[in-house]
Amino acid sequence: MALSIKSLIGEENAKKVRHGIYGALRSVITRFRRQDNTLAENVDIGGQTLTGDGVRARFGGTKPMYIYGNDNEKWLFKEAVNCVGMSKRSGAILTEVGANIQKLIDPDTAIEAKALGIRAHGFGSFQKMVDVDPKAVDLFKWQKNPESYPIEKIEELTPDILREHTTDWLLCNFDTKGENFVIDKKGRVRGIDKEQAFSHIFKEGAQHMNTEFQPNPNNTLYNTIFSKYAKGEMNLNLDDCMGAIQKIEKIPKDEYLNNFKGFLDSKCDGDPEKRKQYEDAIMARKDGLREEYRKFFTGLIHGRVLNTQGKQDVYPLDEYNRFIFKDEDRKNVKNVDRTSEKQNKARENTSKRVPINAKDLGILGNVENRNQPLNREKANPEFSMENPPPVPKTLKPKIPPPVPKTPKPQLPPPTQKKK
Repeated sequence: MALSIKSLIGEENAKKVRHGIYGALRSVITRFRRQDNTLAENVDIGGQTLTGDGVRARFGGTKPMYIYGNDNEKWLFKEAVNCVGMSKRSGAILTEVGANIQKLIDPDTAIEAKALGIRAHGFGSFQKMVDVDPKAVDLFKWQKNPESYPIEKIEELTPDILREHTTDWLLCNFDTKGENFVIDKKGRVRGIDKEQAFSHIFKEGAQHMNTEFQPNPNNTLYNTIFSKYAKGEMNLNLDDCMGAIQKIEKIPKDEYLNNFKGFLDSKCDGDPEKRKQYEDAIMARKDGLREEYRKFFTGLIHGRVLNTQGKQDVYPLDEYNRFIFKDEDRKNVKNVDRTSEKQNKARENTSKRVPINAKDLGILGNVENRNQPLNREKANPEFSMENPPPVPKTLKPKIPPPVPKTPKPQLPPPTQKKK
C-alpha cells in the first residue's frame, strides 16, 4: 500500500513541507527577476493611497501576499505568479474579472479587486480585506468534518452560497473549496480567490452543472452542498438563485463581455479566432444560465426523491417533471400537503402545471414518452399517492430532455509565436 507524506507526518506538517519546497524554488527564480522601476512605490485605488511594510502576510496558500493600507482600509496584495514564482499575470486579471461579475449580481457582497503592478513586488492583484467574523462557521472545516456544525447553521448560509454559485458558474471557476469563502460580521458569505477562472472552460466535465466534476484536490463547496441536498441530508431553497439569474439575463452582450476585456486581451494576444472561441464560451454560460439551472435542479430533485423514498418535500415541477422557477407560471401550482384529504383535493384540481409530491414521483419510471404530459392515472393505475410503488435504490433519476443544448465551445488551435 502506497503511503503519502500527509499520512506519515500529518496534514499540517505536510503543508509546511510543501510550502518549504515551493519557497526554495521561488527564492531561486525570483533572484533572477528584474525589478520594474517603472512601477509605483505606493498604490492609489479609488482615490485611496495605500502603503505597505514589505512584511509577507500568512493566510495559507503558496503565493507571496502583502498587506497594504491606510487609516481607512486594508487591501491584500497577491503576486501574480505560480506556486514556484514564475510570472502568471492571468491570475491577477481574473481576480479583478471575478469582482466585476460579483458586482453585477450583488454589489454589497462583492470583494473589490484591482489588477496592477507595484515596484516592490511586480504585477499582482489587490483585494479589499473583509472584516471577518472570527466566530462564524468555518466552511472548510465543515466540508472535512460535517459533524463540526449543526446542519441548520449551514442551511442559514445557503442563500448566499447559491448566489455565489452563479458567479462561479459564469466564471467557470472550480477553485471553490470552503476555504475560499469568508463570512463577514454581518453574517454574509463572500467568495474570494477567483484567479482559477476559465482554467477548465473547454473541459467536458465543466460544460454542464453537476456534482461530480472536481478538477482540484479539494472538492468544491457546491458539490458538497448539492450532493447533501440530493441525498436528503440538508435543505435548500432552490429559488435563492433566482435574483442572480434575472440580473444576468438583463445585461446586453457587449456590456457583459466588457467585464472580461482585460482577460481576453491578455489571453488571446490579438488572435481574433481564439478571442471568438473564448467569447462564445463565456456567452454560452450566460445565455444558457436559466436552462442550465433548470436541468440541474430537476436532476437534484429527482435524486432527492429516490434517495428519500418519497418522504420529504413537495416540489414545483411542470407537466414534464421539470423544475419551474418562481418567476415563471406557477399560478396553477398548489402546495400539496402529505395528509390524504389535501392530497386528494389537489389531485382533483390538477391542471397543466402541478406540484409533484415526492411519493407521486415514484411512478416516473413508468412514463414512456416524456414529450407528452404526465397522466398519472394511466401511468400505473394500480398505484396511488397513498400507495406508491417501491422505488429501487439503484434507479437513477431520469432527466427530461426538452431544453435546447447550447453549442459546446471548442478549444482554439494553438497560435503560432510571432517572430
